[in-house]
Amino acid sequence: MRLTTALAALTLLCTVFLVQAAPLTPGSRHDATACARLTDCDSCVRASHCGFSLDTQSCAAKEGHPGSLATSAIQCKKASAVNPCYKKCCGKKAEAKWKGMKNHVLNGRPDKANSGRHLTSTWFAHNANKGTAGHMTVDPATALAHVQAGKGPKTLWVNKGTTGMTTNVAHKYTRRQVAGICKAALRAALKAGNSRTTVTSGSYSVRTPTGTNICVAVSNAQCYPANIHATTVAAGGKC
Repeated sequence: MRLTTALAALTLLCTVFLVQAAPLTPGSRHDATACARLTDCDSCVRASHCGFSLDTQSCAAKEGHPGSLATSAIQCKKASAVNPCYKKCCGKKAEAKWKGMKNHVLNGRPDKANSGRHLTSTWFAHNANKGTAGHMTVDPATALAHVQAGKGPKTLWVNKGTTGMTTNVAHKYTRRQVAGICKAALRAALKAGNSRTTVTSGSYSVRTPTGTNICVAVSNAQCYPANIHATTVAAGGKC
């Protein structure tokens, strides 16, 4: 009886331990992909291994992140003050630049199938572009894709509104994350030249919510992935 009782107690103890340890298993909030699923600053900073990126305006893993991260509720409320670039010049100007191109980049024009629309969901939503799905190339590591459009490839962010054609991509971008990435590239482009009001057109490295750096091409009217693969260039640098 004593042996049976001891075994029962040990089994109960192990069960309690496993229940308590469950949140620490692989794939939990400590993982970069899990951090990326937290879309607002407050929920992001409550996850011990996550911080809210002031560059991309999205949740990212703390480990190895080169940019500024908000890690408390107070910092979330004062995010603009935490980012010196935003406070001085570049952030507000980047916001204005993004506002002017946002609809073009994300949605495109109804009368022009090949204009803007750098999201997979809005690209394939146009009837004229549905046939390009069969020739799409996707890099699952970056969640970027390209299709043949006109004389060259069209680069796309694989976003959460896309189904069926990108099932091998674990992380898909939200519109907010794409906006944050574009604004980070625009800030770098505004800092690159002598003028704080004009974007120095080119490609700049931006840290994505999953911790991968990608090259983003920007001008005063455009923002899109320069290619679909990751870069080793540090965030903010020219690709």
